[in-house]
Amino acid sequence: MGYELIECFEAIYFIPMPNSWSDKKKAKCNGMPCQVKPDIDNITKAFFDSLAVNDQHVWKENCEKRWAYSGSIIIYQ
Repeated sequence: MGYELIECFEAIYFIPMPNSWSDKKKAKCNGMPCQVKPDIDNITKAFFDSLAVNDQHVWKENCEKRWAYSGSIIIYQ
């Protein structure tokens, strides 16, 4: 069973915009940096923990947190 150790982790976390926001505000903020909780390091930790990934070999992380119409994650390899 060949699994590869993760050494460099790059991802974009798309945070869903609140339903209470107007369509105009959503259009303006879509794709923009998200600077509210949860913290990006907590999202990354939760991601690794949910996959039971041994992350001791990770020596580089490059992650972004952006607003989006729906939540998703893009992982670069």
